[in-house]
Amino acid sequence: MIPELFVEVNVPELDGLVDHLDEELRNAVQIATFRAETAAKIAAPVDTGLLRNSIASYVYGKGSFVSGSAFRPGAGFPTSERPRDPWEGVISTGTEYAAHVEYGTTRSLKDGGTLHIPGQFYMRRAARQLERRIFPVEVNRAIRRAMKRGK
Repeated sequence: MIPELFVEVNVPELDGLVDHLDEELRNAVQIATFRAETAAKIAAPVDTGLLRNSIASYVYGKGSFVSGSAFRPGAGFPTSERPRDPWEGVISTGTEYAAHVEYGTTRSLKDGGTLHIPGQFYMRRAARQLERRIFPVEVNRAIRRAMKRGK
């Protein structure tokens, strides 16, 4: 018969972390989403202000709506495109021309030529900031808050 060895490690801080981590991560997703929305608004080009004003963010958690930055006509995304992850933030715009501003477009000229209008990539820049700076910082803060609350 092979002898069995049992080792028990008791780290009270980890117990507290687990108790509060879900709530703190939800808060981190909310904060990061709203900060990325702000970054998109800052980066969006302004002519009339409609595009910038239509940028909105929403956070869903565990299948239900948690929060949103604004409820205006045209702001948001269709409910059929709801996020499916446990905690997910979405930033969207409610203008028909947002994709043309983001990715660029071409226009036909009267003389038969074409005019290429380059993309502004305002959402892509906000997403890059979210991925590289905003979200990692907020997740680290969430973990620290959860550990602090668990003590």
